[in-house]
Amino acid sequence: MTQNARLLNYLETHPNGITTLEAMQHLKILRLSERIRELSKYYEFSHTPEHTENGARVIRYKLLNAAPQVVHSLPTSPVGSPAGAASYKSWMR
Repeated sequence: MTQNARLLNYLETHPNGITTLEAMQHLKILRLSERIRELSKYYEFSHTPEHTENGARVIRYKLLNAAPQVVHSLPTSPVGSPAGAASYKSWMR
């Protein structure tokens, strides 16, 4: 499962959203903002600044609209398929 698919599944089941630290801990995603940017072509997200207990500022991302039919049409990793690689590259633009 791709990082984008894992992130969408998480956000659909966690209405409180996710922060970068939570994405690292739960999903092993290091560049959450980039995954959100990629998915924002298909979905709408909110991003709300928060402060942790020790005063650090973080951003919490929440999925605002869910479109399950799009999840299944997102390209997967291009590994092993030249056609898949072309599809993935065109989706990444």
